[in-house]
Amino acid sequence: MYLLQTGLIGPAGEAAPTHLAAWSSTEKTFTLPAGAKELRVPLTWTDGQGLTVTKTFVFTRGLYSVDLIYDVQNAGATPRKLASYSQFLRQWEHASRSYFDVETYSSKARPFMTARNPRPQRGERGRQQVLRNHHQWLARLRCSINSCRQSCRPPIKPHLYRLQVRDKEYLLSATGPAIDVAAGGKAQFREKLFVGPKLQSQLAATGPRLEADRRLRHLDRARAALFATLNWVHGAGRQLGWAIIIVTALIKLLFYP
Repeated sequence: MYLLQTGLIGPAGEAAPTHLAAWSSTEKTFTLPAGAKELRVPLTWTDGQGLTVTKTFVFTRGLYSVDLIYDVQNAGATPRKLASYSQFLRQWEHASRSYFDVETYSSKARPFMTARNPRPQRGERGRQQVLRNHHQWLARLRCSINSCRQSCRPPIKPHLYRLQVRDKEYLLSATGPAIDVAAGGKAQFREKLFVGPKLQSQLAATGPRLEADRRLRHLDRARAALFATLNWVHGAGRQLGWAIIIVTALIKLLFYP
């Protein structure tokens, strides 16, 4: 199990458009038309008391980043307080390392980057960690796939991070600051998601230093040269598999002496 869950939360006891809420759509299917660059998928939720939220996923042709927009309208008689959140839920099963299964060598890391380097503080409930700082992005890694969530609401405000472990389930979450939506007022939340292969150019365009999420900061120059060579060989008309083989052969040749 590997899930990226998103939604809005409010005060305890109040209905909110979380990832467990029932969303509706006027369309049954969504397809990116030929020649179009963008596809918008709006989903709507209401609490039946005047609060209506439209959650729109914006897909762009050729990109693995997805814009996420919440448009909130409060037609009720009382103000509402909402905050956006994203979380990764993953089930982990121990597997002995095998030469024939590259996934068993994956670090499966959970990196994040903030405007400052926060010091983790262990919560009172055992293995839960709570971090408060200026949020930039939160990511989840696998062998060749990266998924991340970046806050797009300027200015960047303090976010709450949690890492919870229950049996074999790991939950990593980031929650933004609560925003007051006045009675009769509107509000908007914006985030950016990325789910796809570790294409360095797209990762760099999605978030600051997201392309350096593989914990190789001490080898940044070597990493940049390696990916530049790989992109050059791939751009020469080679399939990606052959490009990897050719670059590997070049590295072996370089270090043969």
